[in-house]
Amino acid sequence: METACDFFSLLRSVTVDCKDNGREFTVADRIAVIGRLLEGTSYSLVAREPLALLFAKRVPQECEKIVLISSHIDCVYSSCFCDDADGCWRGTFDNSFGNTAVLWCMMNDMLPSFCT
Repeated sequence: METACDFFSLLRSVTVDCKDNGREFTVADRIAVIGRLLEGTSYSLVAREPLALLFAKRVPQECEKIVLISSHIDCVYSSCFCDDADGCWRGTFDNSFGNTAVLWCMMNDMLPSFCT
């Protein structure tokens, strides 16, 4: 997995549509991107529900604490875009920044582990 991309490139790849109808995802583009980005990392999909995905990293059994990060991925916009014209980031970033920050940390193994 190539993780040497810059934050903006990752943000651009995550700023895609994802919609649900309250029961299930009806457009899952962002879900597919996140899954592809985490391939080859130490994180794997451990649960898939109609409106939730749970990725986890295997930790040593002696670890007593875990870190849980929750982030929504559905988008309220009718179409999504990300642009960096004139050195200014513009776009429909409905939680794309949060998703990107978490993915960046996961892809670069930057989330803390709390072992005794």
